[in-house]
Amino acid sequence: MNLWPFQPTSPPFPVVFAFGDQVWGGINFIGTVSAVFPVANDAFFLPFFVPKTVTVLELWWINGATVSGNVDVGIYNTSLARVVSTGSTAQSGTTATQVVDIADTVLVGPAMYYGALACDNVTATFFRGNNYLTAAARIAGAFQQSSAFALPATAVAAAYASQYAPVAGISMRATT
Repeated sequence: MNLWPFQPTSPPFPVVFAFGDQVWGGINFIGTVSAVFPVANDAFFLPFFVPKTVTVLELWWINGATVSGNVDVGIYNTSLARVVSTGSTAQSGTTATQVVDIADTVLVGPAMYYGALACDNVTATFFRGNNYLTAAARIAGAFQQSSAFALPATAVAAAYASQYAPVAGISMRATT
């Protein structure tokens, strides 16, 4: 389902977390590269906008050239409470999209949410936005958290201090 006509215009959304088959914001996925995860057990939280109520069926990310350890991908609301996550999942399949089926989860829109990705080591690689700007991430509302593997029930926001923004997202269907 294409929700592109509902692209939000304010505030800016230069993020890599993808919504279905769309990317919210100005990152060019042609510029993605495989890169090692920067800090073991850190989590990156990237905002995305849900223009209407949807049911999330799967969470996914794109593995890079080396797979190692475990990943946890999830969704948080604006109160920073975890809505759903994959739980600790072994990274599998090089340079491939890894999809994890989750319990069907309703996201009520229009609303902002955060996509989160954490990894338990610095050997694993993921595709990430190339030259992702720290300042743009901060403006968009992205944040990170140390010692956040597996993803916590409630996130504790710390300043986004990395050039790293993994490519991850949701598979969903509209419910309204």
